Amino acid sequence: MDNTQKTIVFLRTLTLDGLLTSEEIWALGKFFNDNPECSQVWPGDVLAPMISSAFDDESINEEEMTLLAETISSIESLTCPGRPP
Repeated sequence: MDNTQKTIVFLRTLTLDGLLTSEEIWALGKFFNDNPECSQVWPGDVLAPMISSAFDDESINEEEMTLLAETISSIESLTCPGRPP
């Protein structure tokens, strides 16, 4: 499994229930910290900087959460064309 696939599989585990929580965003940040090679390729190269920026102040606000959720949804729709956004 390449780094793009690894990231997509992790994203799918976060979005199975259709909800995205701040704890799941923290988990995604930890995933990128533990797998820095995944933040070097799409979609990690898009998400990792967003997460880093969102947690600069050690919390995530509603606007940042919405933007991350929309970005993850867009990534999922590109990688799973039959899956509703």
